[in-house]
Amino acid sequence: MITVKNMFVAALIALVVGGSAFWLWPNDARAIRSRLAVIEKAGTKKAGEHALEGQLKARKIAELFQDPCQLRVETIKFEGAYSRQQIQDRVAMIRASFTKADVDLYDVGVELSAEKTAMVQGTVRLLGARTGDPMADVQEFRAEMLKDNGQWFFTTVTIVEVLDR
Repeated sequence: MITVKNMFVAALIALVVGGSAFWLWPNDARAIRSRLAVIEKAGTKKAGEHALEGQLKARKIAELFQDPCQLRVETIKFEGAYSRQQIQDRVAMIRASFTKADVDLYDVGVELSAEKTAMVQGTVRLLGARTGDPMADVQEFRAEMLKDNGQWFFTTVTIVEVLDR
């Protein structure tokens, strides 16, 4: 027999199942955020990290970029196109210069502008040490991303110093 209690339980179960399906269903914004999480994880370096592990992490980061990718640094008026290999080499070089480093992304916004393009903006914070001397750097970034074969890739990345905004 159908009672109010049974209807309530059924509605609650339907709500939980529907909410879970919506939450777990893959979407482009979530896919982009997972690509950004790779930068945080692979950019972070623990003290005593082996050089081979650093190269593998640099490769993971480079695989996030379209080949070639435009890089702009507004504070020094620099712009150039880099291949994935060049990006990997520079990331490996920068990571090797640190004894330890933590990379965190904050205030990330994802705006899907078309079916296969997106604009991403946020703040990247680097805390680390070079030969024991602590250092910190905070930069704002804006990036254009393109969806190619089901994966999102950076096509243009612009770095803006936070204090210059």
